[in-house]
Amino acid sequence: MKKIATALFVSTLLMSGLAQAEIQIKSSNTQSFKAGKNIIVANTAIGEGARAKQNIASNQGKVTINGANKQTVEVGDNAIIANTAIGKNTIAIQNIASNSSATE
Repeated sequence: MKKIATALFVSTLLMSGLAQAEIQIKSSNTQSFKAGKNIIVANTAIGEGARAKQNIASNQGKVTINGANKQTVEVGDNAIIANTAIGKNTIAIQNIASNSSATE
């Protein structure tokens, strides 16, 4: 039970943006995501001060890659990848097939 609680706490910190990951890839790196036919992938922040972050086939944080890097996203027929922020002071951040060290 203690391990589960610790994992939930760490996950919450990472999702809240309080922790900035340091990513070191010492060899080749391949990340891929395939949205099939008629699939919707949404990143949505709704309401005053809401925040939403989504990384698809991406690295977020201090990224160091010492080798080949390939990041791909395939989108099928009628598939939608959406990033939406609705409301005052609302932010929706979405990284697709990218390496980002941007912070809010």
